[in-house]
Amino acid sequence: MKTPADAQSREAPEQNRTRSSRARLQTEILTVAFFLVVSLLVMHHRTIFSPIPTAEGGGDSVLYNITLEHEWRWVSGEPIHRSLWSPPNFFPKRETAAYTDLLLGVFPPYAAWRLLGAGVQTAFRLWMLTMSALNYVAAYLALRSLLRTSVPASSIGAVLFAFGSPRLAQIGHQQLLPGFFEVAAFAGLYLLFSEPPAALKRRRLLMGFLLAAGGAIAQFYTAFYYAWFMAFCASVALVFALLISPFRRRLAAFLRHYWLPSGVSILMTTVLLAPAAELYYRTLTDVGPRQYTEVQHFLPNSAAWLAQGPDHWIYGPLNRRAGINRDFGGQEMFDGVGLITTVLVLTAFFRFRRRPVVMLWGAICGAILLTTLAWPGGFSLWRLVYDYFPGAHAVRAVSRFGVFILLPASIALALGVDWLADRVAPLAAVVCMLVVLIEQAGSLAGAPAYSTASVQEPAEAIVHRLRPDCKAFLVSYTTGTTSVPWMHLYGMWAELLSGLPTLNGYSGQVPPGWPLENVAIANRADHDRLYIGIQNWMRRYPQELDNVCWIAPDVNGAVLIRRSDAARGDRQDFH
Repeated sequence: MKTPADAQSREAPEQNRTRSSRARLQTEILTVAFFLVVSLLVMHHRTIFSPIPTAEGGGDSVLYNITLEHEWRWVSGEPIHRSLWSPPNFFPKRETAAYTDLLLGVFPPYAAWRLLGAGVQTAFRLWMLTMSALNYVAAYLALRSLLRTSVPASSIGAVLFAFGSPRLAQIGHQQLLPGFFEVAAFAGLYLLFSEPPAALKRRRLLMGFLLAAGGAIAQFYTAFYYAWFMAFCASVALVFALLISPFRRRLAAFLRHYWLPSGVSILMTTVLLAPAAELYYRTLTDVGPRQYTEVQHFLPNSAAWLAQGPDHWIYGPLNRRAGINRDFGGQEMFDGVGLITTVLVLTAFFRFRRRPVVMLWGAICGAILLTTLAWPGGFSLWRLVYDYFPGAHAVRAVSRFGVFILLPASIALALGVDWLADRVAPLAAVVCMLVVLIEQAGSLAGAPAYSTASVQEPAEAIVHRLRPDCKAFLVSYTTGTTSVPWMHLYGMWAELLSGLPTLNGYSGQVPPGWPLENVAIANRADHDRLYIGIQNWMRRYPQELDNVCWIAPDVNGAVLIRRSDAARGDRQDFH
């Protein structure tokens, strides 16, 4: 006969296990939150602690703020933003959205902050913090749940991925900030191919297809560089898998078992990618490809994989002695993660070289290093990639691979930290984790930032000079007042404030035959050049441009150029 005491004795171990599991989960959450909060406070300290509203980045940051705000206003139904692919700059040239990255995949967090009442620039700063947090969480979940690394190892790996020195060096290129779609695609492929096909459960199979396809689609609608890097790396991995017998057999077995869902997934992905792919193709046809001489300038040399910039707290003097200044590689080649971190990552790649995931990423990283390396005489295997790999003509800054391969670096680091803790000493692992944090944070000194007032105030001054009868406008400044890109950005920001389209434009490309690229004025000849340029642009688009208000230096208000003036080629003497 069972007594209450017997029942209690059986329930006690179960309750203990439940309490123990709950305690472990709470400890894990606290650890993850600690690393995330500390990293955010350190890496985004200027945004969080600056006494005046400050955003990290520079001119490109303002461009991406404008891009996200255009999408917000498109969703909101504002007439001037009624075309998603045609923001009201470079007006009235259509389909200029693909001159830069679309950012549609990461628009929802920005929209959420705008819905909560944040202003345009505040929402953008909060969006950046959100992107960094999502990068960290995505990398942590992948390392912890897929590779089964420990909580501390997964945390430091996630820190390297989300806040690594190359990402900080590119903080002014916000299209490179969101990396979680790369993690999603990797996680999907890992779920699909890390187990024998016959052992795959339906839930794992479905999740794998959704993450792989969803990550690729979302990335393509977010930033072209990352999407192209994903395609290139996937192609390298496929070639490697076909050459290595165990991988080839695993791939063949998977296709035999799941050829139908694989085909359906590829078909649906192609259909969903079609609108953006068509837009990018039309844009490439319109503006033309990047010339190889331009691409060649941004091929990372051997120093680039160690460079962290002349302002690095620790390695700055070493960088300067090696000839690495602030303009090294057009400020695009600071791909180093620190000497100790590099040693840890490379050691882990060697130590775990027989693990399939490490082997594949090693092949991918090796292919990147080999093809981008410039040999004596200027020859590089990248010329073959440029000539034959689809879409390579649109990739200029090849050195941005350094941000993309933070994922395999974080995988290797997490595996290496666990190995140190198990085989050497926990203290050694802790010391290495601290060194990794310090080496990444050391890049903060060289990261750019700007005050939000430096954008808002010039744009407000422009709006005050617009006439009530203006239908569109162009902004120009005296040469030397500021750079030409900032002149265009002030005009684009004034469009957001005024609700009028602008002929100004700043992006990765410009419309063919656009006569207004240089809006700086140094003398009377520049006045005449721009006046004639406005007229020529109006004659090209006679139906769309009824008049243009020209905000020119040393002119009160704005110069009104009418359609009839442009048609006759009339001149105004406003000097």
